[in-house]
Amino acid sequence: TAIKPKADVSLLLAQIIMLDGRHAEAEQLLAEALQLDPHHGGVLIARGDLRARQGRQAEAVADYELARQLDPYRTTTVVRNRLAQLDRTRTTP
Repeated sequence: TAIKPKADVSLLLAQIIMLDGRHAEAEQLLAEALQLDPHHGGVLIARGDLRARQGRQAEAVADYELARQLDPYRTTTVVRNRLAQLDRTRTTP
């Protein structure tokens, strides 16, 4: 039997690839993960993290907020921390 793709596997691969600075590949894997599970808060947080690293703060905030909306049980605390972190980087000269 063929192995079915899973959002968690794509998410983990994307996070590893992100650490290597391969952002385009990571973004593609995160897109695949969202196709597999559009309500996976962890995938949205990872995409927000990627976008924040790329200086795309507004998109990162949108991803974090969507994660909190779609998957509040798993993401609320993480999202709160990420948004606070973005606020600090915006206000730090």
